[in-house]
Amino acid sequence: MISIKAITATFLGGLMLTGFTAKAERTEYTFYPRRISTMFDSVGGINDEITFTLPDASKKSVIVKADKRVSIADSYQFDPGSISISYEIRSNYVDEVQAGACTFTLTKEDLKETNQGVRLNFNRIGDAKKNPPPWFDCSVQISHPSL
Repeated sequence: MISIKAITATFLGGLMLTGFTAKAERTEYTFYPRRISTMFDSVGGINDEITFTLPDASKKSVIVKADKRVSIADSYQFDPGSISISYEIRSNYVDEVQAGACTFTLTKEDLKETNQGVRLNFNRIGDAKKNPPPWFDCSVQISHPSL
């Protein structure tokens, strides 16, 4: 006769072993892709086409609008570590370009989380109609994919 305790222990032992294996594989190998988007608080005085250079050296140009989230990449696979996304913003009035980079860090733990996005927020700090750059500063927000 088989006891209920023996069946329970065997069943739970199998679950624990399976859970451990799956967790070990996920921890070591699975990094989820992220949506990358941008948002400008103002676009007055600048050319609304902004060029971004992603960490893999690919370039993406997007048309930005004030206070609207714009997708740069819907599914981008990051590697853990320090990450830099370069940008070029052109003035419509002076023959100047603000070139810079938004830099942030993603750890292995960050990349294991699903349903996250990276948003590059640009806030006006200067007047692109009559002054040289910088016109914007960049901050990075890492959160839910609605970013």
